[in-house]
Amino acid sequence: MRKVPYIILILTLVIVSIIFFLPHKEKRTFDDVDTVYNNRFDVLQFGVYEQDGDDTNGEEPVEWLVLDEKDDKLLVISKDTIVCISYNDVSESITWEKSILRLYLNNIFYNYYLTDEERDMIVPCTLMNNTVNEFGHSNGSNTVDRIFILSIDEYKKYFKNNEERISAGTKYTTTLGLQISSTLPNADIPIKNGTFYWARNVGYHESDTACINWNGKINAYGYDCKSDGMGVRPCMWLKKEALKWQKK
Repeated sequence: MRKVPYIILILTLVIVSIIFFLPHKEKRTFDDVDTVYNNRFDVLQFGVYEQDGDDTNGEEPVEWLVLDEKDDKLLVISKDTIVCISYNDVSESITWEKSILRLYLNNIFYNYYLTDEERDMIVPCTLMNNTVNEFGHSNGSNTVDRIFILSIDEYKKYFKNNEERISAGTKYTTTLGLQISSTLPNADIPIKNGTFYWARNVGYHESDTACINWNGKINAYGYDCKSDGMGVRPCMWLKKEALKWQKK
């Protein structure tokens, strides 16, 4: 599987202030259309990211599922597994606080794939990471993040069963080597495009990170944090007025 060029990611952080001012390929703005949130898993279109694997036509709008509503805020998660990246660039004892994935989501993803107006809709939140997993390892310190991924407990809270947690990959992520169910040998696969994606927990070893398997099952043992072929479903808390979003 193709590995993510981590050196490029780090260098990109250095020039993110330059990237920040690059124009997006299509203008997106708010209008006064009043969309009402009615049901869990309602779909909200917000931000862009490469998905169809054709970089000549620009990035595609990202679809998000509404998971929760609290104090005029909405918790959303990407409908598909839109990012393919290792949890960390080095196989070592690692928690969310120090991971390369956290750095990527809160810097590159946040600054490049969202407009000024979209960034203003995001509400920073405190993630309660100061827990111990079932194998006796600390999940790290609490953090404040704009973009993040769910913990095992949150995946259990917001998704009722394994089937609800199944997530498809995009054409772009598969070109990066995202592991999907159809590539597993000698398996009876009911889901052709189910993906593996990270959770915000330490796994069986301190260098492992928990994940969700292609069939939606929670994998507390996890895989080595440097494993390639793993996906990401970004999450964020948005101001409820983001429901008025319309692509122009």
